[in-house]
Amino acid sequence: MISWFCAAAQSKHPANRFIQFLNNYQRDSLANMLDDDFLMTRTYAKYTNDKQSFLGKYIDKSKAGQAKFIVLKEISIKEPRQYLVADESNFFKYLGIKSPNWKLTISTKGDKVLFTSIDTTTNYRKYLLELKVKDGEFNAWLTQKYPKETSNTISKNDTLFNSRLKEYWISKGNK
Repeated sequence: MISWFCAAAQSKHPANRFIQFLNNYQRDSLANMLDDDFLMTRTYAKYTNDKQSFLGKYIDKSKAGQAKFIVLKEISIKEPRQYLVADESNFFKYLGIKSPNWKLTISTKGDKVLFTSIDTTTNYRKYLLELKVKDGEFNAWLTQKYPKETSNTISKNDTLFNSRLKEYWISKGNK
């Protein structure tokens, strides 16, 4: 009974609600809980999202690719909260790439999310190598099947990009 109560209380924490809303692409709910100066950073890239780009392009791309953070473990429930998450999406599924794990840090104050940070884990190098190989195989298939298309050009059209990824996946004998 006590563990259920603790789990229920933790699920109401803004960091947990943030992950839930993000995984369900609930833009309005996220907009209400993000601080005006919200930032999402990545330790492995120079690219960041402010509140506007996060609620716009980031959510759009996540929804189009059915991307979700699956919480594998709560690393820390102290502020800022840290989670070990698996990054699942159609992109990884259709290319046959094992979902990478990230350390997701979420800083909150009251009911507001101030910032999030995505950091690499020990499987990052393996993920990069697998990504390079599988992306190369996809690009070779794409060039052969659709000579006028490249992954760079079709990635600007989420519907077309996902369609080509799925077609590639099916061509490999998957259903």
